Amino acid sequence: MMKIQWLLLGSLLISPAYGENEISYDPASGKVHMPSVLVDGQPPDQGYEVEMERVGPNLFKVVKVKKKNPKLDIDPRVEKYLTIKRGVYGQVTESSESDAPVYARNFEVKIYPADITVVDDTPPVATGTTDRNGFFEIALEEGEYQICTKNTLKTDAPPWMCDKFGVFENNFQLLRRCDSSDSFGLRSWQCGDAEFE
Repeated sequence: MMKIQWLLLGSLLISPAYGENEISYDPASGKVHMPSVLVDGQPPDQGYEVEMERVGPNLFKVVKVKKKNPKLDIDPRVEKYLTIKRGVYGQVTESSESDAPVYARNFEVKIYPADITVVDDTPPVATGTTDRNGFFEIALEEGEYQICTKNTLKTDAPPWMCDKFGVFENNFQLLRRCDSSDSFGLRSWQCGDAEFE
């Protein structure tokens, strides 16, 4: 994705900012719309929606700056990133300071056999790491598995939060989707069928 550098002057945006996605200009109204502007160093799932208005030849003024809502920016259609033909994939999100979910980057996903009780020193059979979109995929052989995360909170919840799934060719379940989110710091998993439109 090509980034076009825009220098926005104002009290809100002092650093150089980058307009991502589609930047549109309407010559009739003289307005520029930038749906995703990032301040230098800002994560891609945050940022601002910016509108500018032409006030003279090659001169624009900022007329609207709106902070993006990360909750509305979560794209659950991660199937477009798939490269594996058999295994598990999904998306991991986490709470932010505003309590709206954001993508969980570099989150380690661990897969275990389905027929064991996971404890601290249980070695996983496979691991994966989420990308900038919270997406992960892990190639697996046919079999029954569970995807687990350790509960680090002192609550009545189990020490490991897991959900089981199977990868089977004979009933067309070669790909399974498992998503994870956290609520008040307690992470859970939900597995189901692959979701294709």
